[in-house]
Amino acid sequence: MPPVILAAGPTPHEPPTFDARDIADGMQREVLLGPGRIGFTGIPSTGWVPPDPHLAVGPDHLVLMTNGAIAFFTKSGTLTFQDRIEGGNGFWGSLGATGFVFDPEVLYDELSGRFFAMATEDTPGNESFALLAVSDDSDPNGTWHKYRFSTTALAGLTFDSPNIAVDADTVYISGDGFGGPVPYPMFVFDKASLLAGNPPAAVNSFAIPTSTQSAAMGPVSHDDPPALYLVEHSESQNATTVKLIAIRNALTNPLLSFATLTVPAYGPPEDPPQMGTSVRPETFDARFWSAAYRNGSLWATHHINGNRVLARWYEFAMNGWPDSGMMPRLVQSGEIDPGPGVRTFFSAITVDAHGNAAMVFARSASTEFISMATAFRFAGDPPGTFRPDVIRQTSTGPDTTGRWGDYGAVNVDPVDGITMWAHHETTVSGSWRTWVTGFTPEFDPADLDFDGLVGIADFLLLLGNWGPCPAPPEPCPGDLDGDGEVGIVDFLQLLASWSA
Repeated sequence: MPPVILAAGPTPHEPPTFDARDIADGMQREVLLGPGRIGFTGIPSTGWVPPDPHLAVGPDHLVLMTNGAIAFFTKSGTLTFQDRIEGGNGFWGSLGATGFVFDPEVLYDELSGRFFAMATEDTPGNESFALLAVSDDSDPNGTWHKYRFSTTALAGLTFDSPNIAVDADTVYISGDGFGGPVPYPMFVFDKASLLAGNPPAAVNSFAIPTSTQSAAMGPVSHDDPPALYLVEHSESQNATTVKLIAIRNALTNPLLSFATLTVPAYGPPEDPPQMGTSVRPETFDARFWSAAYRNGSLWATHHINGNRVLARWYEFAMNGWPDSGMMPRLVQSGEIDPGPGVRTFFSAITVDAHGNAAMVFARSASTEFISMATAFRFAGDPPGTFRPDVIRQTSTGPDTTGRWGDYGAVNVDPVDGITMWAHHETTVSGSWRTWVTGFTPEFDPADLDFDGLVGIADFLLLLGNWGPCPAPPEPCPGDLDGDGEVGIVDFLQLLASWSA
């Protein structure tokens, strides 16, 4: 598969549209600070609708992508770089990228300390391409190794709704094919070559048997799972199952395994109402828009329900499947339901190493403009629940384009492992812009394992650190009173905070 092309797609999803009159120039950017949180303006309208906001979080920077733009920010909200992603003068322009580049995604790979950016491309010659870029270190303000791979042979003239993922040695790009022989192709590349800025030494492509296309996969395979996992919805009007897919040996001899799990009933989503207009954003279908893998669990989210669309989430225990001989199982699931009449849609999900999960989504009602909201659950919270949602930014008026999202992004900060960063859309004076929020959950100081509970696990951690603290900058878990040692006073403070 030579390094060349990618495209956009029709039903059920539609590629974005462009109108130069909608480009926002000279917009005043906002930065809002508060205890344990920050919010700031991301990318203003690029003329493309919808924006498809995406996000990656590195040690010191955030990389944002939308249709029409890639931008780098410090974690204090300072813009350090922005460029178009389409056209000869854009981010991939040196490779011959044309004017129709769309559906971007970006991830930060903690395994290699690099950013990976991806988008698809349709060309006037009815070819399709995957565009890929890899930073040369953990600071995006530097050299990027850039690639343009043809997807035409499998995907046809349009390669739509792509996803990118990485594991220890492989980069995966999947998406919907239209006009080609394969409705859902997977393209894989050896990671080491791309990290070095070389043409991939190993390349493979194959079809994923599917009835619906648009499966979701976690962006980074933390904890070295035995396979890359994907999750796929059913298009039934009253579905009660989802399909899990495991891919092994992708670069050499792909082995695919499938598991069908029973879940609470769901169906295709309604298009949600919003205040001030009869226009309802198109939600398309119940596809999984986001997934994340950690600690042996695959978390996933989609929007569902024809009577009142809500964001649904799941945790699946993968149980080492398929190598273990055990099957995955549904651990818990739930809906983000703020109350009567309120809709939640175009959701994204992430989970940290402690098992705490966060979501970002759009929220609206006939009495509300569309807003960006987040929700959070501690690992120790009751199963099937998220804590009440928090509105992070509200539109100042209705959106009349008929498109919103199509997705958002939320990720864990790799530095402290608990701060959550989210990116989604709002509209101001009829023009979209994106908003970024970072928030650190409030943990009890005695919650040493960061699961939202103070209990036996925290006591054991405190006991394991009993005595004088190591010399700084080594951490000293359990030194709750800050006196340089873990002792009886710390134990009594933990006991006073006991919750489980």
